[in-house]
Amino acid sequence: MGGFIVYIIKSSLVLAFLVPLFMAFMSRETFHRVNRFVLLAIMLLALVLPAVNLGVESPFTRFMTMMQENAVSTASVDIAAGEVLVGEFDVAAMDGDNTLLSTESSMHFDWSLLAFIVYMSGVALLLLRQVFVYVQMFRLFLSSRAVDASQYGAHGIRLRVHDGKEKPFSWFRWVVLGEDDMQDGAREILTHEAAHAAAGHSWDIVFADAVIILQWFNPLAWIAKSVLKDIHEFEADEAVINSGVNAKQYQLLIIKKAVGARLYSIANSFNHSLTKKRITM
Repeated sequence: MGGFIVYIIKSSLVLAFLVPLFMAFMSRETFHRVNRFVLLAIMLLALVLPAVNLGVESPFTRFMTMMQENAVSTASVDIAAGEVLVGEFDVAAMDGDNTLLSTESSMHFDWSLLAFIVYMSGVALLLLRQVFVYVQMFRLFLSSRAVDASQYGAHGIRLRVHDGKEKPFSWFRWVVLGEDDMQDGAREILTHEAAHAAAGHSWDIVFADAVIILQWFNPLAWIAKSVLKDIHEFEADEAVINSGVNAKQYQLLIIKKAVGARLYSIANSFNHSLTKKRITM
């Protein structure tokens, strides 16, 4: 249990060190696919590196060892003092021993257990949140009607159309659009969402969500996912322009569709809140 907490702390420190470096040196680059894989590698490294024994004792490890040794020595001194007291006051030996030991044990609170309970509570809450979002998303899938996407030039995706106000989004091979979007900009939006599906962006989101669940207390884990979703949008926008869509018309479409609420954070949404950056890219 204590070792797991140490691993999580080390993992969060790796992420806290590497993500700002990425944002400082690579976030403005237009090599979107390279940026994507570098950021994914950083998150993977944050999970793997703390679990690898490099044979080098870090200052953090020495500090934890000193704290554990100090706790053990303090407990030994307290127990020895208790035995002396029992020897001096040889009255009701058995009852005195039990009372003294229970008093000493109550004085030493297990902080690692408390930290583990708090950590697991956060993990449980995020897992419940993910389940709730998945249920809501699949309910939307089931309540939408199926449409053949090939008539709009999009292949390899399963298109669902609904009557609600939810903005376009994709999840693996599933693409969900509203009736209004089908009447205005359907081909461009479907090309954009099909690019998400073809690139496997949903797998990236699943992995980023797993990192967040493990490091829910680390702001850099949340920032890393946000940056990754931005890169997904840049990459999909680039695919739309490369397909022959007029860049200025597509910019106007992005501005027009930017009005409204964002979609599920676990999905790839056309209505992403980076309108200015997307147009610039």
